[in-house]
Amino acid sequence: MNMVTCDRCSKLFGSPGPRICPTCSKELDRIYSRAREYLRDHPQERLNVHDLAEALGEESSDIDILVSTGRIRLWGEDGRVDDADDRARLLKAFQKNLSKGNSQGGTVFHTADRFRKKT
Repeated sequence: MNMVTCDRCSKLFGSPGPRICPTCSKELDRIYSRAREYLRDHPQERLNVHDLAEALGEESSDIDILVSTGRIRLWGEDGRVDDADDRARLLKAFQKNLSKGNSQGGTVFHTADRFRKKT
């Protein structure tokens, strides 16, 4: 078991995996429950980390931890859902299909194909 520093409270603790201590994990679970309920009750609101933290009366850093661990997804500053995990997943699938197309004779699409006029 490795000794790590909690990302939330900076307390040193032993953990084979998560970098959040058990005490902070319980507190983040409580905040997550409140955030999930708030987001469910207000589906039309497009909130970023700061807005949700303010609505819940919690620290922005706690909401940021929930977002970075993938427990909740919020709207980014550009007005779109922050889909970092989805982008990574789609990139892997694209790369897999691209390499499969090159080695097995399948169809390979290029970004320029999207802008060509259909005749």
